[in-house]
Parts: sequence; C-alpha cells; structure tokens
Amino acid sequence: MPLIETPYWWETDNLNFSSYLFKDNNTKNSYDLVIVGGGFTGLSAAITASKIGAKVIVIDKGIPGQGASTRNGGMLGAPHKISFIETVKTYGEELARELLSEGIEGYNFTKKLLTNEYMNSEFSNYGRLKLAWNSQDFIQLKRDVEEAKRIANYNVTIVDKKDLHNHIGSEKYFGAALFKDHGGLNPMKFHNSLMQKAIRLGVDFLVNTSVKKIYPKGSQKLIIMDENEIVSKKVLLATNGYTTSNFNYIKNRIFPVPSFIISTEPLSKTEIETLAPGKHMMVETRSRTCYFRISSDGTRLLFGGRASLHMINNTKASGILRNLMVDVFPALQDIRITHCWSGWTGFTFSKLPHVGLFEDINFALGYSGNGVALSPYLGHKAALQALDQAEGQTAFSKTKFERRFYYYGNPWFLKFASYRYRIKDFFENKKRAIN
Repeated sequence: MPLIETPYWWETDNLNFSSYLFKDNNTKNSYDLVIVGGGFTGLSAAITASKIGAKVIVIDKGIPGQGASTRNGGMLGAPHKISFIETVKTYGEELARELLSEGIEGYNFTKKLLTNEYMNSEFSNYGRLKLAWNSQDFIQLKRDVEEAKRIANYNVTIVDKKDLHNHIGSEKYFGAALFKDHGGLNPMKFHNSLMQKAIRLGVDFLVNTSVKKIYPKGSQKLIIMDENEIVSKKVLLATNGYTTSNFNYIKNRIFPVPSFIISTEPLSKTEIETLAPGKHMMVETRSRTCYFRISSDGTRLLFGGRASLHMINNTKASGILRNLMVDVFPALQDIRITHCWSGWTGFTFSKLPHVGLFEDINFALGYSGNGVALSPYLGHKAALQALDQAEGQTAFSKTKFERRFYYYGNPWFLKFASYRYRIKDFFENKKRAIN
C-alpha cells in the first residue's frame, strides 16, 4: 500500500466549508480588520474581533488551516522551547516570570475553549513527559524543573528511571519530567470548530488569494491582492512559517523549518497500552527532538522529529523517522507506516513567539514549534491590540524579535545545519553509550 502523504488528521473530519469561502473578490470592499492567514492564530483573532463588533475578513493564500495548524502533532501545553534557566538568563527574572506565567495562562485559555466550547476536538489533559536521553540530560532536566517551580510555580514532577515503566514502554531513557498542564487534541477537528464559530459570527473568507501589497490610504489600509482590492482600518498578519517575502520585515525575522510526522497503522489496545501506559504527550531532550503520542482516537502512534532541517521528500523522511521510532520502541519493528507528512513551522531566532506591530500592521507569529496552545491565545491578544483594547497587553510583545546579518528571507543555512546536526547526533549517541 503506498505511503499517504497528507496528514492523518485530515481523514478524521470531513466538514466542507466551500459555500462560505469566496474564491474571488465577491466580498464587501471595506472592513474593520483584515486578517492574513486562516490558521489557529487568524481564526482566533477573527472570532475575538467579531465578538467586539468588528467587520472581519480572513484572507488565505490556500485553504484555511491546511498549513501548520492541521499538520502538527496535536500536542499543546505551556511553552518551553528554550529552557527555564535560559529564559531567566536571556530576559532577567522579572520578564522571565511574566513569560512563563503567561505561557501557563495561554494554555489555560486554549484548554478552556476546548473543554467548554469546542468539545468535539478530542482534547484531554494527558500531561507531557520530557524524557532524558542520557544521565547528564537528566541532571540538567532536574535543575530546569526546579527553576520552573521557583519562577512560575509550574505543575511538574520528576520521574526517576525506575518508575518510567509506568509512563512509557521503552528502556531508552534515564528519567523524565512530567508536566501536568499539557494535553493533546485532534487539530483538524479543532480548526474546523473554529471555522464554524467564525462563520456563525459573520466573518468573511477569501481563499486561494495572495496579498501582494498593503498601502496606507488615509487613516486606513489598501490591501492589494490578485487583481482585487480591499480597504480596512486595520490589518493583522498571522502567517507564521508561511510568511512570504511580501512582508520583508517579518520574513527577515522568522524562518521556516520543515516538520515531519509519521503515523503507524492501527494498533491493538494491548500494543497501545504497552507503548504509552501513561497516555502522555512525549518529547526528548536530545537534539533530534523526537516527539510522539497516541492519536486522539487511541488507535495509532504518531511520531515526529528532526528528519531533516531542510525539506526532503516524505518517503525519505518516513524511513528516517521509522528508524528512530523503532530505536525507541523495538516492538514496532514489523508495524507498517501508513502516513508521512510535512509542514512549515515558523521559528524566531529567540525561539519564542512575538506579538507586535510594523508599518502599522499587527502580527502574532514565531511559535517555534509550540503553537497549538499559544496561537489561539496570542491571536486573541493580537486582535485586541489591533482594535486598541487594553486587554491586548502581553509579555510576548517583549520577546526578542531580531534578525541576523546572514538571513534575508531564504534559510540557506538550514541545509548546512542538517549536516552539522548529524555530527552532534553522533556525539550525543556516543555520550549516551558511555552512561
């Protein structure tokens, strides 16, 4: 059976919004807020703005949600792409506390949506198990957990190696940290629920349409698209890893990194319980950054990781990820891989998201692989900022949003970084063998 190269999630929900999606400029020609990008960030912003009473349109160069929002692993939690210790060193204790505390607030914001309003998104608070690849990683992980507790009172506990069998069916790791406030969902169902809500609130959608230019027009903005124009009081950019060179200020500060995920064929209940007795979302400390989970319907293992830092074909990526998966779970040696898909994540050089303003255009992006929980929250905040609401204030407007002298929108360096990381992988594995 050939490898399926679209996300497994896309097969789990078949809602069709075609009757609500304009394919040319049959929309009104004047809006209070134009949102570029129809993923989690853009839809959350549209819903927030509509509730305030704004007239809103979402413009997407493809079909809303078919970017990273429905291509991810469906894992969400308070973000910690960089270590808690590093956050304090970079931002100082006061701002670090704000960022870490607001990360928890962002998770709770999205969790509340999923438990009170979008209940069909298959959300559950599974917890996140961060697994130490070697003994030194475990020592560092314990230090970082202490800092998380000290700075922001994170709900996290240490799991010693002797107790790991209660959480994961693998002997590869030296211990773990269990972050209790972390969950999993079906991102396709969540996105479709957000679409339904936005449509009910009267949000317009213009799809398969690229925004070419945005010009000032008095106190408003003139948005130029494919032979069409729209006038709006405000514009919000929510394109993350799919940002184009039309927005150079953003493009030069955010770079797209490919993400690859595989799905196994359906597994038995016994196999599922053996692989993941704790049912957690699981990630590693090693630079391969493998992450894995049981699908939200409880039938498959989804496994992602650094197959490559530059785009490669899905067949090659599937082979790399399968080998990594079998190394962690040898019992899956004879299990067939049915799906492998890829998408673009948007990274800032600080590895933290940013909410800001450039040329009077609002934006929220740069989730750096941690966007499922924060993107609805920061989309909400960005919409409030765009509409001059005081509640839009966020610590994520204070994160570093810098550029590098060697980057002008084309991440040429990622291919070389792929080779450099191969060397790092070799020494990480060698170091682990010594433990």
